[in-house]
Amino acid sequence: DELQVMFPIVSDARGLGLMRAIELTHLDGRPGGDLLEQVRQLCLADGLLTLSCGVRGNGLRFATPLTIDIPTLEDGLTILTRALQRVSDEEVA
Repeated sequence: DELQVMFPIVSDARGLGLMRAIELTHLDGRPGGDLLEQVRQLCLADGLLTLSCGVRGNGLRFATPLTIDIPTLEDGLTILTRALQRVSDEEVA
């Protein structure tokens, strides 16, 4: 939910516990499948694998293992946040 507040391209955050998803949308309301692909590529370059979802191809799903330790979770969130920041900055510019 915090990512939705932080980044204007995150139009929806949903799910429970460690099974969550966010949806990316352009500032003009168009589905952000291309934004998703940019985020996915940046995450992959930093070692974070991601899963896409959604009928409009603009969702990013999190299926975190229940056995994940806090440092690993924080590392993944840092990578994701950095990718969202870069893509969001480009969308706003």
